[in-house]
Formats: sequence, C-alpha cells, structure tokens
Amino acid sequence: MRLINMEENCINFDTIREKLRTNAYINSQECLNEIFSIFYYCYENFRPGAMIRSTARDFERQFSIHLESMPPKEVAVRNPIRLPKSTLAPRHRKIFSEMRMEDDESLQRKSIEETM
Repeated sequence: MRLINMEENCINFDTIREKLRTNAYINSQECLNEIFSIFYYCYENFRPGAMIRSTARDFERQFSIHLESMPPKEVAVRNPIRLPKSTLAPRHRKIFSEMRMEDDESLQRKSIEETM
C-alpha cells in the first residue's frame, strides 16, 4: 500500500519494507514511529469520512492487535546499515512523540486503576 505523497518527506509502506529488508532500523520503536506516522498523516490530511482515513483507522486497529501479541523483549541489531536520516518531517516527529507519551500515560493510569 502506498499513500499519496503530498509532502516531500511523507513516508510510505514501501520505504518501511525496504528499510526492514536492509536492516536500516536500529530498534523496533524507530520502525513503529514511521508506521504510526502514516496513520497520523491520514488523520491530519484527509477529511473525516474519507475512504483513505477510514481504511487507515481499520488498518491501524488490526496492526495494533497484532502488535500486542508480539513478545516484549527486543534484541538490538549489531552494526545496522543506516539509510539517510528519517524521512519523517520534524513536526510529525514531535507531534507523534507527544501522542505516544499521552498514550503511555493513559496506559499507566489504567494499569494503576486495575491494581486498586
């Protein structure tokens, strides 16, 4: 699946697949940031009700379900092959990291509430 490239720095699944094949990612979080940035791009740049936006939402849900079933431990890649700096625009990086921090905080609150 390839997204419409409306911005010069827009990442797509073909780029992510190539980076995975060439071991360009140092850790899984780097890859996940780019994957979730695609979903974020759809939400920010397409109107509510647009087909691509609903497709992105459905795909993100399925991806998250599969992601939850993966083992939590990660092994660092030795001597990774690095491609040019991330194609994710700096403003997207900042916004996405803020979104992830909010998600992490809500998960922590939820787990604390469950233990009480």
